Amino acid sequence: MDSRQAAATAHAHTAAEVLAGLETDGARGLSSPEAARRLAEIGPNHLPAPRRENPLKLLAAQFSSLLVVLLLAAASISFTTWVVQKDETLPYDALVIMAIVVLNALLGFFQEFRAEKSLEKLRQLSGPEATVLRDGRHRRLPATGLVPGDIIMLAAGSRIAADARLIKTASLEIDESLLTGESNPILKVTEPVDAESPLADRTGMVYSGTSVSHGRGVAVVTATGGATEVGKIAELIEAAPDRQTPLQESLQQLARRLGAVIVLIAVAVSAAGLFIAGPLNWDNAVNMLLFGVALAVFAIPEGLPAVMTGTLALGTQRMARRNAIIRKLPAIETLGCTTAICSDKTG
Repeated sequence: MDSRQAAATAHAHTAAEVLAGLETDGARGLSSPEAARRLAEIGPNHLPAPRRENPLKLLAAQFSSLLVVLLLAAASISFTTWVVQKDETLPYDALVIMAIVVLNALLGFFQEFRAEKSLEKLRQLSGPEATVLRDGRHRRLPATGLVPGDIIMLAAGSRIAADARLIKTASLEIDESLLTGESNPILKVTEPVDAESPLADRTGMVYSGTSVSHGRGVAVVTATGGATEVGKIAELIEAAPDRQTPLQESLQQLARRLGAVIVLIAVAVSAAGLFIAGPLNWDNAVNMLLFGVALAVFAIPEGLPAVMTGTLALGTQRMARRNAIIRKLPAIETLGCTTAICSDKTG
């Protein structure tokens, strides 16, 4: 059994077989040179960095809504109308619309940018330490330095920093609610289980991110970083495609319908005005066209994006006061749409 097999099916093999597969001495642990070699080959024991949004891309995304595009078009048309007519000192309508759009974009940008920075700060917090057997001696090392084959010591209150196969246990109980949802601590043993056993039934294994509730134990590390079970979950989350929330879909649909209706009404009003105005000439045509354009501009609800963004921002602040970081503003609306929560006996 090679090291990969030892990591993938460690729960189905005896502790001695796993130690042999990982080429580790259970009594002395890895040597410092060997641990350094494995660390250089595999990399540090931390989760892969999540993709971070470029600030400029994050800002540009605030203008991607079709409703905001309609407002920008309205501002452009209003400004063009002002240039043609020059009936006011300044293009007040265009300035008001642009101010609403810019403030709306800045509010959404700063909220999401602050969430990104908060997540980055959480990631930069120093990781836990682990008691490791190296060169026959117990050492207290940063968890980022763990490699497959390391022998780690577990005690009540400690957080487990890597997936590992248990070698010895003494009334060892592990809180695995992070992975399995099971609210009660799990009593751990060293006997192997069936290879097809689900994660919650692998009583001879301990997993990264879980914590020791009671007892003591000794285990050999089988997987670190992104190869751990929690690392696999992180990869699945990162690979999940971005989807629009019901609110975003509704706003897009509203913007499409609103745009179509406004254009039809503006064209109809302009045509009716030309028909009523009498003989067709350049002045009448320009006046009716400007009137139809003005009607279209005023029919667009300029305040809707600002009200929506402001409401969602208030929701993120309320969630932040409850120690929940909302990365994207529309996620608040998704939470608000929840009408039923289904859970099993563990909650």
